[in-house]
Amino acid sequence: MQTTITSLPFELILSIAEVSYCEDRSAMSLVCKSWLDPARQALFGEVDFWDPATSIERIAQWRESPCRERYPSRSISLATSLMPDEASLRLALESCSGLRELSLMAHKMHASWAVLLCPQLSTLRSLSLVACGAIGFEDPGQKDQTTEPRTLPFQLEKLSLGLDEGITPLLISSLFHSSRNTLSSLTLDLNSDTALPAFVISLPLVANRIKHLHLPGRLRKEISPDLSFLSTLKSLETLTLSSVTPTIGAVAPHLPPTLRQISIVTLESSITNMVRALLKALPKISVGTLERIEFPQTRQKKFDVAKHAALINAFRDRKILLGFSDGWIIPVGAGK
Repeated sequence: MQTTITSLPFELILSIAEVSYCEDRSAMSLVCKSWLDPARQALFGEVDFWDPATSIERIAQWRESPCRERYPSRSISLATSLMPDEASLRLALESCSGLRELSLMAHKMHASWAVLLCPQLSTLRSLSLVACGAIGFEDPGQKDQTTEPRTLPFQLEKLSLGLDEGITPLLISSLFHSSRNTLSSLTLDLNSDTALPAFVISLPLVANRIKHLHLPGRLRKEISPDLSFLSTLKSLETLTLSSVTPTIGAVAPHLPPTLRQISIVTLESSITNMVRALLKALPKISVGTLERIEFPQTRQKKFDVAKHAALINAFRDRKILLGFSDGWIIPVGAGK
């Protein structure tokens, strides 16, 4: 039987649509009748209003579309400045039943994190909160001004926080308190250490459950945050860094012995600096269960094995695998 553009499986069209841009998804929905459902499912399933330049008209079209009931949104990224007021933001979230992922950026206007108390967010499993300096998420108004954590309607598996002054201590404690039995993946932007003390105070609520930690920012010397809290993450298995120097040197002394993998996401042009920083930091890393260090955005052919023999030998001594985007260097003795 001949395969035509109209006979492609639903799952295949959906997979194509999910990796396409929003404009392409709209175009796909007009190709033919069999493409309409998968294209719209992808179009409304993942809503991206992260760019503050997004037109208000586009948001209004999304909010008023009758298709939203048939194609519920699973993931939403939203800058608060795109909403006329906080009430509109709350109404937008209340209309999203079954939401799994939410990203909010406080941009140009403060927003109370009371919007996170919507019962409709009970299905939420992944949350990202970004504050732009002092512009952030204010505590909900309370008559008694209690500092006790609020119970949020969801239990997160993944949480991403920018530790800035726009992230309040009460918000941090409420997030950790509500997800203390489920949170396993944590992303922390440490470009500012303003909220770090409050974070450290609340961390014991989830410290024993965190398995995956991502530090996306580059630690600046003028910040020099106290990273000793890393040693309290007794279940940590993977660590992802978006900059190797000076970050790796700062975190190395505090890594728990449960760590199995370190991933370093950086440009190929930085390979020399990466190697130097790793060699300097490696003796500070507890051997424990560390099995591999990988560079997922660096090709192996850009790594001169002869030039970096010292690093290879250091990995061989510790039986650590060295990974790249196109393969692995397996030191002699690794895995024995």
